[in-house]
Amino acid sequence: MYPLDILVVGAGVFGASAALSLVKRGHRVRLLEQGQVPHPLAASTDLSKAVRGDYGRDSFYTELHRACWPLWQRSPFFHPTGMMFLSRRPLSPGSFEYESAQVQERLGGTVERLRPVALAARFPAWNAAVYPDGYFNPQAGWVESARFVQDLVEQAVALGVRRLEDCPVEALDEVGGRVAGVLLRGGERLRADLVVCALGAFSPLLMPWLGERLKAVGQPVFHFRPADPRPFEGRVFPVWAADISSTGWYGFPANADGLVKVARHGPGRVQSADAPREVDADEEHRFRAFLRESLPSLADAPVEHTRLCLYTDTFDGDFLIDRDPDRPGLVVATGGSGHALKFAPLLGEIIADAALGVDSRWRPRFAWRAAPHPGSPGAEAARFTGADTERH
Repeated sequence: MYPLDILVVGAGVFGASAALSLVKRGHRVRLLEQGQVPHPLAASTDLSKAVRGDYGRDSFYTELHRACWPLWQRSPFFHPTGMMFLSRRPLSPGSFEYESAQVQERLGGTVERLRPVALAARFPAWNAAVYPDGYFNPQAGWVESARFVQDLVEQAVALGVRRLEDCPVEALDEVGGRVAGVLLRGGERLRADLVVCALGAFSPLLMPWLGERLKAVGQPVFHFRPADPRPFEGRVFPVWAADISSTGWYGFPANADGLVKVARHGPGRVQSADAPREVDADEEHRFRAFLRESLPSLADAPVEHTRLCLYTDTFDGDFLIDRDPDRPGLVVATGGSGHALKFAPLLGEIIADAALGVDSRWRPRFAWRAAPHPGSPGAEAARFTGADTERH
């Protein structure tokens, strides 16, 4: 295939990984961002993101994680602490934790069961009385997400990608029935053979026809500063999920600056990407109530920073990575649904395959698909949800 001129719009994890993969395949790539890179509002711009393959019964993502795992080992921004999944009830068939452990073992992984005695001995910050069961998966960890995405961009630039910052896109430039570039807010037109839109929560603003497939949902994140961060170091306090399918609580070890990130994946707050992003006033009370019960030594730690992380949820929780069938020249790469960054080592390859029409093992799951029509069979089951822990 002859070299194409490709515009990648959005320099979060979707856009940065796509630009890197496309330039490696010999194409001329420009990477546009509406602000600076990394953009402070990008979902990937945070202290940390979990890297794990525990997805309940859904073995597809477990297998994709396993394909990414050796690639994560090469990143200086990845910390292989493992991850623990705690449950307020004994593990039983049908529960997220039980089914996740079963899939891990069926695919050749090894998980370690965590009963209260083992939990108290290995991970003493936890109130073991609250969690009678759970498991630890050593093939997991966390990544310094903002630094990792910045590094993807720098790698892409070193290979010839042109980085264009402070370039807000006003509209797609459609010529002769196809997308031929973009129109910038200042009036400048940028032409290209292909436009890859990787805009995250901003996707429905530029492409309103995606509104039935995507919505932006705010999820609260708190960064606490304990007086002594040593009890929260990764060797005794790995990445964790605390009865997540029922409560949504998850978190991370202390980072190099001594900050401990705690977050909650729940129904969230639907809002436009261009609206102010502020954590609700009563969220701190909810966070501290959870900490007092589960992690009492962290319960009174001061809050260093809060963030409303905007997920771009698809109606079914799977990413949307494909050519727009109604707009030749346009490739859509979005819908991270709160769990895309853990697959970053292969995400760019999946996007590049979709953009160039190359078949691959992973592409069909993320292909273009219509949301169920309201009232149709299956529409209720496929509705947007903030509690789809098999994917988050």
